Amino acid sequence: MKAQKKILIVDDDEDFLTLYGKKLVEFGFQVAKATNSSECEELMITEKPNLILLDISLGPEDGTELYNQLIEKGLDHGVPVIFLSALAEEMDVSKAHEGRKYALLSKGIKISELIRQMECMMKF
Repeated sequence: MKAQKKILIVDDDEDFLTLYGKKLVEFGFQVAKATNSSECEELMITEKPNLILLDISLGPEDGTELYNQLIEKGLDHGVPVIFLSALAEEMDVSKAHEGRKYALLSKGIKISELIRQMECMMKF
């Protein structure tokens, strides 16, 4: 039996966290949720996620900047990050470090497609 993969969802939208958290649990994932950068940093240490779903717009914070801070603080380079945005087609994630495992997806993505992308990035 495979161990459950841990997913950290970082988004300031409580409804999004609840909906996607519930769906991912239904698909067999363990889920941790953060609404801001300080919660994210704490959960990175305590939960050691296999993948991070990271909103690009975290209220006044910028998800790509948070990603860079996590890298500077020792985020395992093998942990994939999927940036999510309602404006995915208009966003530029070039601020994220080159050579890292990341993708940019629209928040409107179907859950089945999101899970397919997650599995691909985690190399199930």
